[in-house]
Amino acid sequence: MSDINIVSKSNIQVKVLLADPRGLSSGATIGQGTNNWENNDFVRIKVRVSGGNWVTIGQFVGDNAGVGVGGRLRQDTNLNGASSDEPQSPFVDNYFQDFTFNMNDSGTTMGVQVEVDQNGGTEELAFDNIRVFGTQATTAAPVLANIESASLNYNEGSPAAVITRTLTVSDADSPNLTGPW
Repeated sequence: MSDINIVSKSNIQVKVLLADPRGLSSGATIGQGTNNWENNDFVRIKVRVSGGNWVTIGQFVGDNAGVGVGGRLRQDTNLNGASSDEPQSPFVDNYFQDFTFNMNDSGTTMGVQVEVDQNGGTEELAFDNIRVFGTQATTAAPVLANIESASLNYNEGSPAAVITRTLTVSDADSPNLTGPW
């Protein structure tokens, strides 16, 4: 995914649809569907802010207790590489579902990456619809002050005329006034 502009954005979230086509449905019990994800398999959602290092903001791992034994693909909410210490965290089932990850950095650009590592050929993963959401920072409008109260007579087509000599402009958000003009 190409980097996107995040200037003046806050509360940034990355959302992604994930599914395990061979996995258990949310109402199934062990034995229905397949348990193919070993504990060294993972799916990581990563971001890079302003060209910096990639940082993991979301992770899923096999939820089995032993190496080489298949389990479900479960969210590792504390990002420690194991989901066995988080038995109530959500798992990826065989239907697409949305997962949301918060990004706490700020910068000018942001890249998103999905990293998948699966040991063997029995796992299947589907991901789609990667989206980035954020709140636009609000800014106060510039303030005009010290405008003369005398009336101005101007006729259309006349040459340029001075309309004020005392006008001041201030902006609480920035000492620099810039714009597309």
